[in-house]
Amino acid sequence: MDLIYRGIGVPNTPRELMIDLLGAGEIDVRTAFGWISTGAREFGIGQGSILSILHIACYMDCLQNQLEKCPDPVHITHHHEGSGIDISSTLFVDDQLDVTTSHRGIQARSAVTNVFTGKMGTGGVFGAAKSFMMYLAPMNTHYDAVELNDGYSVPRPVPVVAPDEGFKHLGIYQGGGNLWEATISPVWVRLTDEAARLQRLQISLEQFRYIVNSVWIPRLRYRMVLGGAISVAGMVDTFIRHVARSVLRLPFSTPRYVYYDKLNGIGLANCEREANVHRLQEALRILNTPSLPRLEAYQSNAGLTENQLSVPISPPAHIRTWEAQIIRFASKLKPPLRCAVRWTPPPATMSARANDRPLLTITPPSLSKILIAVNWNSNYKLRYVGDISGGERSLESCEAA
Repeated sequence: MDLIYRGIGVPNTPRELMIDLLGAGEIDVRTAFGWISTGAREFGIGQGSILSILHIACYMDCLQNQLEKCPDPVHITHHHEGSGIDISSTLFVDDQLDVTTSHRGIQARSAVTNVFTGKMGTGGVFGAAKSFMMYLAPMNTHYDAVELNDGYSVPRPVPVVAPDEGFKHLGIYQGGGNLWEATISPVWVRLTDEAARLQRLQISLEQFRYIVNSVWIPRLRYRMVLGGAISVAGMVDTFIRHVARSVLRLPFSTPRYVYYDKLNGIGLANCEREANVHRLQEALRILNTPSLPRLEAYQSNAGLTENQLSVPISPPAHIRTWEAQIIRFASKLKPPLRCAVRWTPPPATMSARANDRPLLTITPPSLSKILIAVNWNSNYKLRYVGDISGGERSLESCEAA
């Protein structure tokens, strides 16, 4: 929307006022399947042409399949943190244009991404540290200085360089690592200031519900997939419940479910649950990436003998990896959520004896987490029945763990 206002020549001050007054709005994205609504997004945060977190998993798969057919393709491996080719989970449509190594490649990729976004090859996205910015359009025309929000929601001019410079390196992270800590501070200050004002006002339940569900949660939603947000989403819910008790004059003993009951309760959105849902959607796309080492490493460390998403066992509390958070959320659902992924067991988890039986199949559910904890803390993993009768080495390893 900001780009449109610039194109029609709206001066800076009226343009900023118009965006502030518009607030959150529905943004449609043009895809190969027609126009798709991506849900409410707050204007001024990110780019209107990127895919929403709510739909990114499906359409990023379609987009990447098409881009791999272009000249000079770049094959992308998704991951969160750790080893691998470094482009992480929240890769947006526009960034696909930036990942190229030739002018011929950028022209073909621009034609493909234009089908998905309706844009003419604009690059750049919220929070991204760009090595270059390009704009590919007919007659070599483009807007001179497009401002994008940086990691602190401050508009910054984006430098423009020749497309043939390309992305000479792929060692980048988009939305991974500790980007949460770098971007949450100004948003959190704004949130606490607004909460203090709300506590001084006499607002109704409907008004408070609107502020939380339509203003606060959308402002934080797309940050919830970031690495540092794994444990913060629950704290945001705690903060909102504290504000709700003060604004709505609720007793301290109000049960937690009342805040989120949409029929007989207050009907607030659950930030932690939404964060886990979005993270799980991303996980299913990322975990289906061929030759991804991360989930295999979890299986090896936990001593599991099969895909840990087929029968989720909640990891012990001290295991806080990204994969563990996904599995923990899936296992808490009633019934537990089973996720299908293409799977090749790592060699370390394969049986070396013909008569081995997986130990977890005969382990009571109450002891499953303990078995994983033993394996996580020991170099010698207990995976099969034969492991616990393998002599003095096995017994010493169990006692040490």
